[in-house]
Amino acid sequence: MVCTLLSACGGESAKLLPTPVETNQALILQHQSIWNANKLNNYSFIYASAPRCDTADPFPAVTITVKNGQAVSATFPILKEVKADTPGAVATTISGPNGSNTIYHVFELHETSGFRVTIADVFKTMLEQNQKQNLTNIRFQETLGSPLAFEILGPGKCDTFVVSISKPEPL
Repeated sequence: MVCTLLSACGGESAKLLPTPVETNQALILQHQSIWNANKLNNYSFIYASAPRCDTADPFPAVTITVKNGQAVSATFPILKEVKADTPGAVATTISGPNGSNTIYHVFELHETSGFRVTIADVFKTMLEQNQKQNLTNIRFQETLGSPLAFEILGPGKCDTFVVSISKPEPL
């Protein structure tokens, strides 16, 4: 029965459509080639990821700096409560049943040594996840070839992550 269906579609000369894994791999390799041709060794970009889940918050966006092809820093902002007279402090008033309360805060950048990745590392992760059939919704920045967004599928709803990457900026 299958041979008959194939014969009706053109027999031996009929071409099979590529699988999603093959299509993704071709796109990843094509854009990786564009990225490599641009020879950006010194750049920064923002890496953000969030679980596709209503009960979990996104991770803080991390600004990564790459020099000579190596990730040398990865920072993310945190909100720190400070005194009202602290330079740069921003006031936030919270109203509740017992009245209102004003707090003052500043954003501080914190270094994380556990998350120093390069765009080359991101391509590697994408290729690995694609081979496991865990990669979907991939998008690229056409001029530089860098990834813009993709999803890594997990076994449960809260195990699926949406990753977004800002356009790398040369240093």
